[in-house]
Amino acid sequence: RSVVIAQVQAFGGKMGHHPADVSDPAQIAEMIAYAEREFGGIDILVNNAGNAGANPDPEVRKPFWETGPEAWDSYLRVNLYGVINCSSACIPQMIARKGGRIITIISDAGRAGEAGLEVYSGAKAGAAGFTRGIARSLGRHQITANCIAIAATATPFVEERLRGDPERFKKIMENSTS
Repeated sequence: RSVVIAQVQAFGGKMGHHPADVSDPAQIAEMIAYAEREFGGIDILVNNAGNAGANPDPEVRKPFWETGPEAWDSYLRVNLYGVINCSSACIPQMIARKGGRIITIISDAGRAGEAGLEVYSGAKAGAAGFTRGIARSLGRHQITANCIAIAATATPFVEERLRGDPERFKKIMENSTS
């Protein structure tokens, strides 16, 4: 994150970082207040939070049909409600400023589905549908909203989460390049 901030600043842009739990509207409000205080508001929102495979709870690692709402909750709160929460908090000021950009990272799982990550896939697909819907609503306010579907990336986080399941890691990495 500091590298990206430095690169943006090197080109004369303004960018900051304020950690927040996107599933918590109070923390989102604090993040928005920070942006208003430091930068005069938000021109570009990147909905980039995601938690595929991030929950170490063995209950979540069971097949989807053997789990229930308690196992699904974190995927929905972060991957769907997080997009809705952040967008909802930013849109009024973008309308007031007569423009803005909303970019939602949905993951290829939201576009094509992913075995073993059915609820995550559904949440990302929901985020895509939500983003397409607000794009239609916000165009007249000079606000664009788009999705980017990315494939799995072999980051240290992903490697750590799948360390105990090398076959699944291999399969995810193979699927991400096809």
